[in-house]
Amino acid sequence: MSAAYASRFETVFLCTHLKGPKMSYAAAGRYMKKSKGFVKKWVKNYKTIKIFEKNPGYLLRRAKNLLLKKSIDVSLNTIRLLDSEYGWQSTKKQPVGSC
Repeated sequence: MSAAYASRFETVFLCTHLKGPKMSYAAAGRYMKKSKGFVKKWVKNYKTIKIFEKNPGYLLRRAKNLLLKKSIDVSLNTIRLLDSEYGWQSTKKQPVGSC
């Protein structure tokens, strides 16, 4: 189990598991030395699809495919903008700074 996967699993355990301590997002974040947003994101992700997906774009592609089945064609960027957890993300590549 990778370290990133293990930390996601631990966050969900600390906040939601029946035998876990049922910590708040902030308390779990302090315990793990992670941000409250990190804890909130992965608990929400676990509650919706019950997996700890390494690729957050997976959820976006899944949403796009569900909309395509209903004959609604929307770009991934549009879905990303509408998702409050991700906020706005630029699609332009940033220039590499010269030293």
